[in-house]
Amino acid sequence: MPARHPAPPTACPTAAPHHPAAPPFMPSPLPLAVLCLAATLLQACGGGDSPAALPPVPVAFTGVVADGPLQGATACYDLNDNGACDSGEPTATTDADGRYAFDVPAAAAGQHAVLAQVPATAIDKDTGQAVGAAFVLQSPPSGASGAQAVFVSPLSTVVAHQAAEAGIPVAEAAARVQAQLGLATSPLADFTAAGAAPELALAARAVCRVMLDTGKLA
Repeated sequence: MPARHPAPPTACPTAAPHHPAAPPFMPSPLPLAVLCLAATLLQACGGGDSPAALPPVPVAFTGVVADGPLQGATACYDLNDNGACDSGEPTATTDADGRYAFDVPAAAAGQHAVLAQVPATAIDKDTGQAVGAAFVLQSPPSGASGAQAVFVSPLSTVVAHQAAEAGIPVAEAAARVQAQLGLATSPLADFTAAGAAPELALAARAVCRVMLDTGKLA
């Protein structure tokens, strides 16, 4: 009987290497941050949806109302050119130095007169007394854009009347009034300012008396 040979040992099966399941792909947070920043910059530079347009910024009008400086007058910007201070128009009350300040729509700056409705109770700083009679002063349209100072007086009122009645430019009307009154300075100048020619204040008081007597300031 032939000798039996033991069967060769069976090789142990090789275990398959263990690979843990790969995590799902996660994008780096950096690209997302970059995209957000780019979107922000794009909007800032005008890309994407355009933001609503901002309304025009109004411009500041300041000035003085004077025969002598008049306290308690109502200064306004006559947007509808009717010679009166109406509801909805830029308006301010003058202080002890006759000063006023209000904001005017940018598109309307320099296109209309500044009015001053002076009540009988308004105080003239030069005399310390109430003026005693109501009247209206005005300064003609400046024709300038942007913020500006507008002086309102009996002399500026004469210039405004001349320009309107003769249908001439304000500069020409001012030159006429200056020549008629023999003034060395424009009748539109602020005679309450330091160093102003005293002749302007004297002329303004004389004109105011005449105009009140004839009712042309009423």
